Amino acid sequence: NIAYLTAFLRSSGFPVKAFDFNAEVFNAVQPEVRRFWRSDFHDFWQDERRWYDELKPVLGSDVFDRMVTSIVEQRPDVVGFTMNYSPFLIADLAEAVKAAIPGVVTVAGGNYCEPFIFGGLLLHREAFDLVVLGEGEVTLLEILVRRATGRPMEDIEGTFVRVDGHYIENPRRTRITAVDELPFPDFSDFDLSLY
Repeated sequence: NIAYLTAFLRSSGFPVKAFDFNAEVFNAVQPEVRRFWRSDFHDFWQDERRWYDELKPVLGSDVFDRMVTSIVEQRPDVVGFTMNYSPFLIADLAEAVKAAIPGVVTVAGGNYCEPFIFGGLLLHREAFDLVVLGEGEVTLLEILVRRATGRPMEDIEGTFVRVDGHYIENPRRTRITAVDELPFPDFSDFDLSLY
């Protein structure tokens, strides 16, 4: 989860600013809109027509703009998005961030990012430079190291990438087995009163 990734990257010396827009937006919208967070409304987040015609207008452009501004104000080199069930929301956010920060590297990860679920869609939209497959700690660290050193990223284990209009699914990264050696999750960027 985001708190594990934050802790891991910070323990490796990288500055991180984490947001949980899911909790922030849920608490920011009108109470009648919160129904869209129930499991019987997941298809509104996953269906392109429903997202653009029904859900995104209800959330409002001010909510979307606040999310984009929160990211852009950090002036990041790399922005990661966790996707649980909303490919169109994170793709729209990533496209807006890319428009505001030329050259930023955008990365998607999460359970629904597998190539056979939404991973291909995310790369097809050109909103993302890489999609992380499986656990993200070591893979995201390698992305940050390569970005910082100017090395190419198309062969990073545990990623699905678009190169010259083609999709490349790199070999999976070995799972972390010594989970007790991972740093404790870092929730310091989150307003815990929202949960």
